[in-house]
Amino acid sequence: MYKCHKYLCKLNYDYPFQDPTLPIDIRLDNLMSLLTPEEKINMLWMDGTTPDGELPDLAVPRLNIRGYSWMGQGYVYRSASNGCNINCYSSVTDGNVSVLPQGTGIASTWNKNLIFQSGIMISDESMAIQYNYKNKSIDYKTGASSVINIARDPRWGRVPETYGECPILTSEIAVAFNKGLMGYAKLEDTQLEYGIYKVIPVMRHFIDYNGPDNGRFSFNAIISDADLRITYLPVWKKTY
Repeated sequence: MYKCHKYLCKLNYDYPFQDPTLPIDIRLDNLMSLLTPEEKINMLWMDGTTPDGELPDLAVPRLNIRGYSWMGQGYVYRSASNGCNINCYSSVTDGNVSVLPQGTGIASTWNKNLIFQSGIMISDESMAIQYNYKNKSIDYKTGASSVINIARDPRWGRVPETYGECPILTSEIAVAFNKGLMGYAKLEDTQLEYGIYKVIPVMRHFIDYNGPDNGRFSFNAIISDADLRITYLPVWKKTY
């Protein structure tokens, strides 16, 4: 019998790619061999329509793959407003959920374990809705996650989404929060608790994306090599 999370447990699999106990490369090789070129192309869409106005068919019924929006903007956090790193004060898409502060709010706690537990709570609620909420509007297994850009100027409108101006603090908080989302039992663990992701988060945005520099509406994306290596790259190296 497979050891699995209560929301993920399925004992019988039709294809190797569905079996979470197999190595990822074997599962991916199997899935890629089964998908047609058209199905692979359709799966690249996040949401919305194609350039010609058609709605791509994201589902593959013959392989029992349901269609859903890949990395929908905050969908995994209950249709949170743009850039929310954690449950925001916004409308709920499907069901009732807990509400927590945005990026700078949780960063001000300086408490990695608390933030890790917040990630676990959100992933549990996401999975509960995913597998138990009837007629849900979207999928709750993926979503936009932490904004790990560094805040350099308070005039930037996305500062509240960030974890602040410190690369070290941003790195530690992002790792804690997203490990909670993904399915680690303890913050220090290096293996997923059940061998399968609960929620797949996507941290963002670009490496040097933190305007403005001189005014509200523009920033200089050309930075020095020293600033790149001291301020920006360490966060991405730590979190990925």
